[in-house]
Amino acid sequence: MSCYLDSFSYLTITNTNIKELLLLENGFSITYKSKDNHLYFSYNPNKKYQLFIDGKEERIEYRFIYKDEAFFKYFPFDINHLGSFYHRDHTIFNFYAPLLDNLELVINHQRYQPINNNGTYYIEVKGDLEGYSYYYLLYRNNEVIKVNDPFSYAINEEESIIIDLNKLNKQKIKTKEVRKEDIIIYELSVRDFSSQKELFNYPISFKALLESDKKLKDEAIGIDYLTNLGITHLQLMPIFDFYGTDKKYKEPYNWGYNPLAYNVLNELYVEEKNNPYAAINEFRSVINFLHQKGTKVCLDVVFNHVYKDSLFDLNKILPSLFFRYQDDILADGSYCGNEIATENSFVSAYFNLMIKRYIELYDIDGLRFDLMGLLDIDFLNKVKEETLAYKNDFLLYGEGWKMSEVLIESGTIDNADKLKDYAFFNGEFRDLIKGLDYGEIKRAYLSGDGDIYKASRAITSALSLGPRQSINYLECHDNHTFYDFLKLFNYPDDVIRKLIKMSFALILFTPGIPFIHAGEEFMRTKKGYGNSYNLDDSINKLDWYRMVKEIDLVNDIKELIGFYKQEEAFHLADPRISFEYYYEVFIFQINNLKVYLNNSEYTLTYPYHQKEIIIYNEGIKNEEGKEALIIGPYSFIVTRLT
Repeated sequence: MSCYLDSFSYLTITNTNIKELLLLENGFSITYKSKDNHLYFSYNPNKKYQLFIDGKEERIEYRFIYKDEAFFKYFPFDINHLGSFYHRDHTIFNFYAPLLDNLELVINHQRYQPINNNGTYYIEVKGDLEGYSYYYLLYRNNEVIKVNDPFSYAINEEESIIIDLNKLNKQKIKTKEVRKEDIIIYELSVRDFSSQKELFNYPISFKALLESDKKLKDEAIGIDYLTNLGITHLQLMPIFDFYGTDKKYKEPYNWGYNPLAYNVLNELYVEEKNNPYAAINEFRSVINFLHQKGTKVCLDVVFNHVYKDSLFDLNKILPSLFFRYQDDILADGSYCGNEIATENSFVSAYFNLMIKRYIELYDIDGLRFDLMGLLDIDFLNKVKEETLAYKNDFLLYGEGWKMSEVLIESGTIDNADKLKDYAFFNGEFRDLIKGLDYGEIKRAYLSGDGDIYKASRAITSALSLGPRQSINYLECHDNHTFYDFLKLFNYPDDVIRKLIKMSFALILFTPGIPFIHAGEEFMRTKKGYGNSYNLDDSINKLDWYRMVKEIDLVNDIKELIGFYKQEEAFHLADPRISFEYYYEVFIFQINNLKVYLNNSEYTLTYPYHQKEIIIYNEGIKNEEGKEALIIGPYSFIVTRLT
């Protein structure tokens, strides 16, 4: 039998086969109303309650009371004053954990008793505690629970660390504002970037992103390669503490979408271990270096679920508060075992504080939200207000898939009109250009089904979202790379090279924000695997040898990016689009530019207007005086109307 305090107005009892029931308040019997398996009464957290069922005392456990709207009226919190605050001669500790029987603070194995001020515990400990480790012991329901401080700035394997914030790298290098119409995002994993250990001094680490002037067969690799490609924003896959990889041995491989904590960086990527300042300073140096190169940085954050609710410190401190429930069971729209309840005021405040830290500590330029459809609209709008107060061009975007069965108003692509400052991954664009790459494998425009109308529908889908809200992409860390997808249909490499150039033309020239997966521009392969989240480096690596081998393709893509950046017609906030279809030739006009695509194995001709001039020709060069475009197999031509 279980007895849960689920509200400030009722108890839940799982066993209804009861003969005698007695409820005591401070030792005295009180009346209650009973319906189904609930006992209704007015709970006062300042009083002690006992429940006797058939003469036996049953333990009353706290459960969904943390989710009751009345909870924060009884126990208000000040999110900005929680954590440890170091001074040379003392450190202040504030810890929010209502409804405990007791709480102890342990610093370097010495125990302290904080004062409980209506659910927030306070203590000032004298002395210079810089570098000391600490944790808390929670006493509740006859259990003792050890937790780290979810507001600390540093952590080792077991405990939080007290640091002096004045010793952190606070240098900021200002970058030029970038209009959303001009953004090009490049998705990268710190691990994949530098896992070829023979090429980097600091493989699988933040410091690898600082290794400049590296060459392979006279070709730039590493960070110089990325910053010379023409991208504006580098998106880093999850870098905060996650489950799945031993930080010392760096095995096994994991993408990082298994959050354990949001307040500390994953020491996996930190070169200098056991130094509480190293993680922050090493990563801050990366941001500064990229800003010097003119490249902005976005972080991929996983605010929709954690690895396991039972391992998450904030769930140990405030049981059930952080998660959504459906019929008393954890909701699982994430398919990872839980959904984080961002609509809860404490949860929302916590994540907004973390985002504030990310900006103040690291000087980041944007956030990519994993499974944004699991985050509520009010939370996302609070994030918008917080971030735009720091930077006018702070970039907010994410996956707008409909996931939750519980949350009604969320960050789905269907709610784009309610989230005007957010961009969304355009899955329709991807599926119509690349093809279906989940569940059923199915061809589309560039993978050989020959349907040129799919291409126009893809562009229309981007236009309907608008150039500031549609993220146009064909591949990301999920599913097959475009190269591997085409290999499923037995395309030879020489044709794939041409199709990749065509794919970049569509990604770049379609209204929206172009998104490139690292290595997409040199036919990245994961050896045919689609979901490689826990496969090894030989599958997931960003292969710099392959880049050098495909340097001609890379240079063509770089030239295409440069062409895109110089043509203002591709960067208008309100573009005009029209379509034409001429046999296998697909034509779309964007403002005063026309793009002709030939996705066939044949050379095609098209009688074009004399008032057009060719400004980009990926296909066969036209002879002077000809009144027809000659478009080579799997190629495209761009003209300007004069």
